[in-house]
Amino acid sequence: IPIRYQWVKPEAPTELVILLHGYQERAERMSRLVLPHLPETSAVLIPNAPFPVPIVTNESLKEAYAWYFYDTKIQKMMLSPDTAVSMIVQAIVSVEATKLPIRIIGFSQGGYFASILAQRLPNVRHVIALSAGFPERYIRGNPNFRLDAGHGALDVVCNYAAAVSEHKALVSNGWSGEFITLPDTAHRIDRAMQKEITRIIRR
Repeated sequence: IPIRYQWVKPEAPTELVILLHGYQERAERMSRLVLPHLPETSAVLIPNAPFPVPIVTNESLKEAYAWYFYDTKIQKMMLSPDTAVSMIVQAIVSVEATKLPIRIIGFSQGGYFASILAQRLPNVRHVIALSAGFPERYIRGNPNFRLDAGHGALDVVCNYAAAVSEHKALVSNGWSGEFITLPDTAHRIDRAMQKEITRIIRR
């Protein structure tokens, strides 16, 4: 499956930022909502996930994708994220960004996937997971990157209380990172979330 991505490269990049969209979304959303809030010195890779999950309407099909398929009812991974990991590795090689320090920012399913991807790539320094959780099945091994989180208290899609608990457990086990609660935010990247992205990066 060929990967499609947007690639933004300044003249002298200081880091590689990978932006990961949510389930049944596409790269354009992260380009619109997050890219403008990144430093101008960042090279930015914004891929579409590999697996099509189109949104069906009465009039058409809307292009959308997923990074993997996990059945929450039976708690089983139905389609592994390995394909998505391999495709992003290939993209990094293709754009000749293998030597840059990496920051990964993911929203919703992309936030879950960010932690998976970060453990498979060298040079990852920082992950920012937005409206996502941190279950043990996705995060293993020794902490070798900072893991920050931004989550709306009004989120009814990704369980806020569970995300707080999971992140707290990681910090207790030696991971570094901050969990930012946005009291008036639901399951979306709104202005409050964008401000926190900027603050975290500039910290």
